[in-house]
Amino acid sequence: MEKEILQTYTKEICPGVYLERYYTDTTKVYGNDPVEEKWTLRIDYCLAGRFEAEFTENRHSYIESGQFAINTTDYDIVSSYFPGNIYQGLSLIFYEEKMKEKCIHMLQSLDLNLRYLNQRVNRNTVWFVDRAEGKLKNTFQELFFSVDEEKEDYLWLKILEILYFLKDIVYENKKEFAYFSDNMTYRIKEAVRQTLSKESCSVNLKELIQKTEMNPAYFYRLFKQTYGASPAKYFREYRLSLAASQLVNTKKLIQQIAMEAGYDNSSKFAEAFSRIYGCSPRMYRKNINMEHLG
Repeated sequence: MEKEILQTYTKEICPGVYLERYYTDTTKVYGNDPVEEKWTLRIDYCLAGRFEAEFTENRHSYIESGQFAINTTDYDIVSSYFPGNIYQGLSLIFYEEKMKEKCIHMLQSLDLNLRYLNQRVNRNTVWFVDRAEGKLKNTFQELFFSVDEEKEDYLWLKILEILYFLKDIVYENKKEFAYFSDNMTYRIKEAVRQTLSKESCSVNLKELIQKTEMNPAYFYRLFKQTYGASPAKYFREYRLSLAASQLVNTKKLIQQIAMEAGYDNSSKFAEAFSRIYGCSPRMYRKNINMEHLG
């Protein structure tokens, strides 16, 4: 049975600039209506959970805990899905044609060009995806927790910080997620969704391949093309993204979360978690909770 808890909070920071915050606990797939006006730039940040999207031209991408994405205006989001149900994140959406001259001048004075940032995204890529670290990560999290408390002027300054950090990222040297899909991608995605819907954390790749009725070599190639990672890496990071959500949203013992993620002891879990999130599970829980309380 599908469940749905979808809480969104939208705030217009200044004309043409919107900040949206999401809390979800849902198993539904959401269709997105075609947009009448194209945004100049859209930035998404995932605090916890995982956000998968299908775009026009049958392309796919995703972000998970701690990652951000810049969306090129060449592709619209067709549908959204939250594997693991829980997603907490925010979106910054800029409509340059609606922005007032004062805001445009402020961007120009700081050498911040929305169209330049958008154009730096590979045109064959629906999203540019990277991990937010350091000051960029801190600013994303501060925006997430303060959007309904702080005044628009303060939030606008934080958004300017994010744009300032992003302009210094050399996109050519970063990993990009490009997906050139055909209808067989749907077989893989459906098989993956069925696998992830099970309570067991173990994944039988042989059974998964059989469900798609594909040659194993073709399956592995198309899986990586669709998800940007090998099946082993995808499912490992998926389990760890669920663990990150559990650390933030529950009071479960870390040992219990480790076992649910498929690790037989907390040390192995902490080592794998730290490789992705840059800190131990204990510190991750502490840091996010401190941000929330602050």
